[in-house]
Amino acid sequence: MVKEAEDLAKIHENIVVKIPIIEEGLKAVKRLTAAGIKTNVTLIFSPGQALLAAKAGATYVSPFVGRLDDISHNGLDIVADIQTIYKNYDFDTEIIVASIRNLFMLSKQHSSARTSRLSHTALSASS
Repeated sequence: MVKEAEDLAKIHENIVVKIPIIEEGLKAVKRLTAAGIKTNVTLIFSPGQALLAAKAGATYVSPFVGRLDDISHNGLDIVADIQTIYKNYDFDTEIIVASIRNLFMLSKQHSSARTSRLSHTALSASS
């Protein structure tokens, strides 16, 4: 995983490598962060997973709000919890909401995040 990420990062300085939230993924994030490689830890389904990713040095985390909603969890509440944790512990890790099912979900997230960057990222990804 690390070798592949290093190869990808050589393509351009703006490359962000997607890493799954598994034990080996967190180990890879630590090594990649130390090497100055940006990472996006994916498949986040809980605030605890997002905390582990931030502690490992992830540049971004991607909570899958639509999939959480599919299994009767409020994905946006989990994003709000992650935001609170990151604010309380002064983590630099940013949140990219993934698996957005509709524009209502996006507009609701935009107002709770109080940032247009999150919405802009999500809209750009859906284009």
